[in-house]
Amino acid sequence: MTEEKDISTRTWARNVNSILKDGYSDGVIDGQNATYQSSFDMGYSQGLQFGLELGLKEAKRQQNGVPIPQLSDSRRINCQICIAGDIDRKNIGDLFNIQKEKNDEYLSKSAGL
Repeated sequence: MTEEKDISTRTWARNVNSILKDGYSDGVIDGQNATYQSSFDMGYSQGLQFGLELGLKEAKRQQNGVPIPQLSDSRRINCQICIAGDIDRKNIGDLFNIQKEKNDEYLSKSAGL
């Protein structure tokens, strides 16, 4: 009876450990996907808003006959990741706020129509 109990206990532990590992892995993947998606959504919204505001300012400049400066590399206009290069993982949480601050600064500089 004791041998059967030992076998049963080991089998149970092996099965539960496997389930726990699979559950943990699934939870980690789900958490990463949710975080990445919400971060992408925030960044996309911020980039769209900045692009619309910048486009409106440039349209007003054109309408008033003010020349629009040509950028050598339009991808580097204000993207903090492009400007800084490799962003440290610990700073990724602050990237939204840094980008917002730089967008506001850039738009206020180009406000003089």
